[in-house]
Amino acid sequence: MRSKVKTVILGISFIIIAFVIQKTASTFGGWIADLFAYDNNDVEKFDPYIIWITIHHIMMMLATLFIIMILKRIFKKDFGLKLGNRKTGVKYSIIVTIILIFYALLFYSIMYLLNQSFIYDYSLNAQNIVGYLGFQLFISGPSEEILFRAIPITLFLIIFRRSIHIKWGISLEVVMAALLFSIAHTNLSLIPFQISLDNWYQLIYALITGIVFGVIYQKTDSIIYPMYLHSISNVIMVGFGYIFSMI
Repeated sequence: MRSKVKTVILGISFIIIAFVIQKTASTFGGWIADLFAYDNNDVEKFDPYIIWITIHHIMMMLATLFIIMILKRIFKKDFGLKLGNRKTGVKYSIIVTIILIFYALLFYSIMYLLNQSFIYDYSLNAQNIVGYLGFQLFISGPSEEILFRAIPITLFLIIFRRSIHIKWGISLEVVMAALLFSIAHTNLSLIPFQISLDNWYQLIYALITGIVFGVIYQKTDSIIYPMYLHSISNVIMVGFGYIFSMI
């Protein structure tokens, strides 16, 4: 009985601490991004949101790296900021990239056949397309993977002092990190408590890819490969969306 109570307490502690760290880094990034003016006389030419989200993620990444530096000094833990097992990392990167390409083709083909329209909040011109794809390729993966993968998984190991295997090579900490990553794709407010989301698909996609990236992180002992896969996943999904919207 004591063991179960202790596990529950540790689990709740992990969720609270991980959530606070993620929310703090994200809020800091948003606060800095809001300091800049984004008024654009011709929004049709360039969407100011691309600048905002780029600054937000860069500052969020810097805040996360600062937190990692502190945690490393206190707990002497490795957050995977290295190449790790290169052979395994390259293998999984190639396999998952191929799967993502086929998935994107299938997904958008079905959407196209069902005559589902592709609607964007910005004009599909060269500036916006290159700008948003550039953000996804260079910023999204590195900034989000260290915050939503490296920190929670390592934090779980610090709190529980061990990895908890579930099944099929998937650990509890990977699933927990993926759930937190999925929740980050919702509109969550604590005071007052409110939670909503734009679509269920994004929530499920974030959960599944989060588990895959987490498994690869643990198998390679490196966050570099999940960073790449996160970025390339976004580029593939957004890029194919552009292509099918123009057909």
